[in-house]
Amino acid sequence: MVCQILMAIGDGVNDLDGSGGSFELYLSFGSRPVQPSPQKITFSTDAACSVFTEQFPLPVGESVTAKIKSPNAADTSVYIHCCIYEVGVESIRDDIAALMVRLGQTTNVYSNTGGSSASGVYSSSGGTGEGVYSGRCSRK
Repeated sequence: MVCQILMAIGDGVNDLDGSGGSFELYLSFGSRPVQPSPQKITFSTDAACSVFTEQFPLPVGESVTAKIKSPNAADTSVYIHCCIYEVGVESIRDDIAALMVRLGQTTNVYSNTGGSSASGVYSSSGGTGEGVYSGRCSRK
């Protein structure tokens, strides 16, 4: 799966101290750290904010751990809500399968009457245009 992690930091009560600075983001798959480790992220002086990771592949059956470290000593009790999102094709697999079935049924959307013109999605004003048609697709 291709994933991305979103961290919402601060909740209006347990916020960052607002000093900003260079925060450190640590990701690991199982016991293996993801490189570079840590990833440096510069925060502004907002007391509540969000940060997200780059997209990353998550191996099947593997766990992911995300940690963030503040450079500010006053950030001792900060609320963090962390969510992982699937952002790859896997999340729309059922939609793609349904489309593949529909595309497997060829439907012509043009009419060629054998004359000097054709009608359809793109009508040709000069010559014998063919219009646009749906071909067969197969899942490989």
